[in-house]
Amino acid sequence: MIAFPEFIGVTEDSWNGFIESYAERVQDRQIASRVRRYRILVTMQWVLRFARIVARADRKDRMWEEPEGWQDLMVSRYAHYLHGIEQLI
Repeated sequence: MIAFPEFIGVTEDSWNGFIESYAERVQDRQIASRVRRYRILVTMQWVLRFARIVARADRKDRMWEEPEGWQDLMVSRYAHYLHGIEQLI
């Protein structure tokens, strides 16, 4: 959930508060560190996924039509996640 594209608008402060609240609730001092490391891995997965989609955007052998503006959305998400991974590392 913490790195899912539908939550792009959630601020870093909100995510940090969420992580800290969760760690406090489960009474595990190490969980916050583990969640942050896992977030790096999942964010990198999204970078790679959107990079692959963008690289294949011009393929003409698709069996379906993509909606209008989908390429711009994929490029925007790629840039967002790439910037995000730079901030997390």
